[in-house]
Amino acid sequence: MTIRIGIVGLGYLSSCFLYGLALHREGRDIWTCLTNPVRDVIPVPLDDIELVRVFDIDGDKVGKSVGEVIRKYYPLPKGYYDDIIVEEGVCVERDHVVKNIVSIWDHKKRGETETYLRDRMKNLDVLAICSTTEPDVDMTSSKVYSLYALQEGVSVINGIPTPICGDEEYDYLARENKAVLMGNDFASGATPLTHDLLCHLSQHGRIPLNIAQWQYASNTDFLSLSDSSGRGAAKKRSKSRIITTVYPGVEIPHYIGIDYIPPAHMDPDTKHMYLNIHYNTFAGTTNFITITARISDSPSASVLLADLIRLVPIAKEKCDFVPRDLSAFFFKSGPVLFPSRIEAFNRILTWIGAEDQ
Repeated sequence: MTIRIGIVGLGYLSSCFLYGLALHREGRDIWTCLTNPVRDVIPVPLDDIELVRVFDIDGDKVGKSVGEVIRKYYPLPKGYYDDIIVEEGVCVERDHVVKNIVSIWDHKKRGETETYLRDRMKNLDVLAICSTTEPDVDMTSSKVYSLYALQEGVSVINGIPTPICGDEEYDYLARENKAVLMGNDFASGATPLTHDLLCHLSQHGRIPLNIAQWQYASNTDFLSLSDSSGRGAAKKRSKSRIITTVYPGVEIPHYIGIDYIPPAHMDPDTKHMYLNIHYNTFAGTTNFITITARISDSPSASVLLADLIRLVPIAKEKCDFVPRDLSAFFFKSGPVLFPSRIEAFNRILTWIGAEDQ
C-alpha cells in the first residue's frame, strides 16, 4: 500500500514530519516518545507514506525543492525530497504575516483556480493542512483546498482551527465522495495537558474559580496569532472549548494569552506555557495548580500526523468517512469532544479493534 500525500504549508510542522520520515527510512528510531496501543496496531507502516505535492504561498519557498526548504529547519539528509518542487498555493486572507506572498488567487479567475487545484488533487490520497492559523471568517484558504480535495475524493486532515470537519457541507462532501475528513486543530501541546488536569479536578468535585494560560513562541503561527485579532480569536476559541466540555453549563472565568517573541531570544519552535488553575477545596480554602512547560511544538504535532495519515485507509475500509471518535482525541476542536481524554482514547482502541488483539 502507498499513501500519496499532499501538504499545505511547508513550515516547522511539515518539515519536522517529513524529516522524521526521512530518518525512518535511514533506519533511525524516530519513535523516541513512548509507544502507544494506537501506533502499535496500525497495520500501515510509515514507509507507505509518499510525499507527492506541497503547496505554499511564501515567495521565498515556492519554486524551490522541498528538500532545500526543509534544510532551513532541520539537517535533512541529502537526496530526500529534492525532486519535489514547492508549488504556488492559495491565499484568500489579506492580513497575512508572510510578506512575499505568491498566490494563484491573485492572478487566476475562479474557474482557473478550481481547475488548477483539482488537477493537482487527482493523484493524492490525503491532503494535510498544516498552514498557519486563519482568521475567523467565512472564506479561508483551507476551506478552498478542502473543497476541491474532497470533491476529488481526497481525504483531508485539518491541523488548524478553521472549522472544516463537523461543517455539514464538508462532512457531506466527504461521505458523498468516499473521502475521509478529520480535524480540527492538532491537540499536541498545552491543550491536552489542560484537558487532563480539568478532567482530574472534575472527577474529584473541584470546580475552578478561574483559569489563566499564557503561551509564547517564535514561529510564524505565533507571529500571525499575535498580529491578527481574527486569527487569535479562532485559536483561543479552539483552546477554550475543553472548559465547557469538562464543565458543561458552568461559567468559569478564563484567560488565554498568546504572544510572539522574536526568534533571536529563543528556539523558534519551542512553545513556552504557563498555566494557573485556582479552585476551592475543603472549608473554604483554595488551592492553586501552577505549571510551567517548554514544548517542542512541531514534533508533538508530527507524531499525531504520522498516526492520522495511516488511519485514513482503515477509516475508508470501515466506510467511516467522518470518524468523530478519532477527531475527538487527535484534535482540539473536532465535531465532538469528551470530558475525559481517556474515554476518547479508549474509543479509538475500540474503533480500530485493538481491544480484540
